[in-house]
Amino acid sequence: MREHVIGYDDGIWLDECCVTPPDPKPVYDQLGEELTTVIYLAQTFTEARLKILDAAAGARALERLLAS
Repeated sequence: MREHVIGYDDGIWLDECCVTPPDPKPVYDQLGEELTTVIYLAQTFTEARLKILDAAAGARALERLLAS
């Protein structure tokens, strides 16, 4: 992804309640933006899949508990 970074957004935080982030946010070119979107969607899908698997395991455990 480094080859798609075209700069950094070193935002100025004017609000005193917010902590300034330690690292500036990278700004990507068009392909880099698309790649970050794909990576984000893949990570979101993986997290959702794990939650569904946990819910299914919990449902099976509850079913066994109610059956006994």
